[in-house]
Amino acid sequence: MKRPVTLSLDHEQYQKFKQVCAGLGVSVSAKVDELIRHSMTETTGEKGEAVNPVDYEALKKRHNKMVAELDKLEKQLEKTKEFDDMVEFAQKLGLDIGKYDKLAKLEPASWRPV
Repeated sequence: MKRPVTLSLDHEQYQKFKQVCAGLGVSVSAKVDELIRHSMTETTGEKGEAVNPVDYEALKKRHNKMVAELDKLEKQLEKTKEFDDMVEFAQKLGLDIGKYDKLAKLEPASWRPV
C-alpha cells in the first residue's frame, strides 16, 4: 500500500531529477519507488535477482586480459612440449579440449547483459 512520505532532498538535484522523469514520461514518485525497489533487490537479493550488479565493461576487460594471459601460458607450454602432454592427458580423461579453447576465445564484444 502506498502512503505519502516526506524526504529531505537537495533542491537542485531534485529539480534535475524531476526534469529527467518528465523526459521519461514517469512521475517522480514512480521513479523513486522503482529506484528503491532496485536498491533493495541489489542489497538484499529479494525476488531472486542478483545481489550484486555486474559491471559488463569491467568483465570484458578482465576476460580479454585472462585470454591474453592464457595465450602467453600456452605458448610457453608449447615451447617445452608440455602442452601436448597436457592435451593428451586431458583427452585420456575424456575432456574435449577444443570446446574449452573455443569458449575461452569468445569475443566479449558480442556479450549482452541479460
